Amino acid sequence: MGVTYKGDVDAQIPDLWSKRLYSQAERQTFWHRFEGPEGGSMPVIRKDDLTQEAGDTIKTDIVLSLTGAGLKGSTETGGLLEGNEEKMKFRQNSFTVDAYRHGVRWEKLGKILITHDMRGSALGQLRKWLASKLDDQVFAEFTGETISGYVPQSTVPTTAKVFTEPGTTTPGGIDSTDALTLDMISELKVIAKVNNQIEPIAMKDGEEVYGLVLHDYAGLEIKKSTDWKQAQREARERGATNPLFTGALGIWDNVIIYQSERIPRLLDGAASVGVARNIFFGAQALMRGYAYYPDWTEQYFSYGEEQGIGTFTVLGQKLVTFDLTVAGGAAAADFTAIGSLVVYSYAPGPSLVEQAP
Repeated sequence: MGVTYKGDVDAQIPDLWSKRLYSQAERQTFWHRFEGPEGGSMPVIRKDDLTQEAGDTIKTDIVLSLTGAGLKGSTETGGLLEGNEEKMKFRQNSFTVDAYRHGVRWEKLGKILITHDMRGSALGQLRKWLASKLDDQVFAEFTGETISGYVPQSTVPTTAKVFTEPGTTTPGGIDSTDALTLDMISELKVIAKVNNQIEPIAMKDGEEVYGLVLHDYAGLEIKKSTDWKQAQREARERGATNPLFTGALGIWDNVIIYQSERIPRLLDGAASVGVARNIFFGAQALMRGYAYYPDWTEQYFSYGEEQGIGTFTVLGQKLVTFDLTVAGGAAAADFTAIGSLVVYSYAPGPSLVEQAP
């Protein structure tokens, strides 16, 4: 009788756990639901070219909206379309990838004494670490802030920065009167569409929406407003099965509102108040991809008395910005961000005081 022993399947275990680590970590991230292929209308362009070929740079092509007036009337009154077509405008952007790795290690005696599933615990902790790493880097690219030691590849253009204090050009001008309001969200939508020509996200039913991610404290200011409470009481059910609505606070003027504690919040406003770097976004706002998917490696040390598990991955991401000036050669701060805005707002935090034990 043939018996399959543990040693016969050891070779399959690392591959199985690599897949579980990768898939579970991505499902835990905030931005995964917004990913789509190159040429689509999702906010995050996903391209993993370097998993098939060597290199450290991934390039993406983006087509810009048509701006021509077209022709009106018949061929007799308006002229022939032939010879009056508009040239499609393609722009190429690129980002570099880098390696990220982490691991855990434990003693054999400790495992014996507590009878705990160390491998399962390692999977859970490395999954959380990878998910936070993936999200922090995307938030850093959108806002231009260094998060968890990650320095963004992109420079957020000055035209992609909006302040809730009229006339302000730096976070230092924001004070306690500059909380984000629902009326401001409507203004953000107009700025995005008209001033910055940010394309909306196309839903399957043909509806067009934008997204807005608020720091939890900025979101709290919105939720405490009378207008918000009234709007949510009267809101109709929308897209319950669409992942874009998963975890959303609600929707206002076709802007889906989310909140995340990963949004940077710094004490740099008037009198050092909390100022959040919220993110307003539409289509084709950021690109990201892997050159090497997360793996799973197990190793023993000191004659088997200690065991460790490590993961290694190579990935990158970058805000989509272009030099759209006629002459070219503009400084990075003068580029156009075609898919997002950074929205600086007052974010004071809860008024309740926690009692120390």
